[in-house]
Formats: sequence, structure tokens, C-alpha cells
Amino acid sequence: MIRDMDDLIGFGQDIPGSEPGEGSDVLFSETFGEGYYPSGNRPKIAEFDDFDMKDPVVYTDDTEAADIRSISGANGAHVWLPANRDSRLTITGISTAAYEEALTLSFQLAANLYNPTDAMNLDVVQVTVNGTALTLPSTPVSNSAGDDAKFYTFEFPGAVPAGSDVTINFFSPTAGNTMGLRLDNIRIYRTGGGIDL
Repeated sequence: MIRDMDDLIGFGQDIPGSEPGEGSDVLFSETFGEGYYPSGNRPKIAEFDDFDMKDPVVYTDDTEAADIRSISGANGAHVWLPANRDSRLTITGISTAAYEEALTLSFQLAANLYNPTDAMNLDVVQVTVNGTALTLPSTPVSNSAGDDAKFYTFEFPGAVPAGSDVTINFFSPTAGNTMGLRLDNIRIYRTGGGIDL
């Protein structure tokens, strides 16, 4: 039975981009909206006001390096983590208190692989939930393999504990992110049911 997401797990907000199937309750979904952000109009995290999830959820970047960009295709707007410098997206104020069990975290990453010889590994991104590190599987990508701007989905069942103030941190270090990365479709949902991305 699917719970009422509006009053239990959505903070009274709509959950954009989510189509939970039977046995899969999506309680957090961040797509970064449907806006168009070309060169010259790429807001920093602190300036962006079109996040799907609103108060009490808060989005920050203490490096002031990440921004919001858009590309053609299904993903549209996303967080840009620039090459060769530290960047971060921290999300705080997420409530998972409606559930007693740990939940699944999923998100998508894509690399900017413009030149024919461009290549890197998506596992350079460091992800923590309430300070606990998650290990991304080695995911080498390259232009020659057709991976330019191709989004890969990462799922971590049981990674999100029940609590009233969950924090998720995505950190892209200077060492490793040599091409630039795109982060999108961050979701938390009940373990035991999948969702389509």
C-alpha cells in the first residue's frame, strides 16, 4: 500500500518527476526544474530558486563553484560540478521520519567528454549521507565509447536512515574531476521498490 506522499513524505509538496510503482514510495525527488540556463545565465547554488523541494530542505555549496546548467534531452537542468576545482552540493533538512526502515538513495552523473580522447571515471564523486561515505562503483567513461553527457544512475539501497534531518553531500574534488560532471535526479525512496528514471 502506498502512503499519502502529500502529508507524510513530501513535506506537503508535489514530488516532480517521480512515478512510484507498487511498493515504491518516493519521498524526495530533485530534478532541478525545467528551466533553460545557457552560457551567461547559470546561477550558483545560492542564487537558484527553482529547486523542486522547498523549505525545510536547504541546498548549499560552500565552494561557490557549482552552478545550474541545462542540456538538450530528458535531463535538462542539472548541477554542474566544474573540472579541476573542488565543488560541492549539500542538501540538508530532509525528513525520512515517516519510515522506520532505511531507504534507497539514487542519483545520476554524466561527464563532459567533448574531445575524442576525453575520458575519466565517475567514481571520483564522493557522496556521504549523515557523514557516512558511500562507495561509488568504478565507472570509466569516454568520448570514444559514446559517453559524452550520458547519464549513469547510481543506487544505494539502505543508505538513507530514518530521521528528521538527513544530510546528503556530493563532493567533486579537484583531483579526479578532469572533465566536468553533471549531477541530476536525486531521489530517496522506500527500499524494496524501484522507480523509472
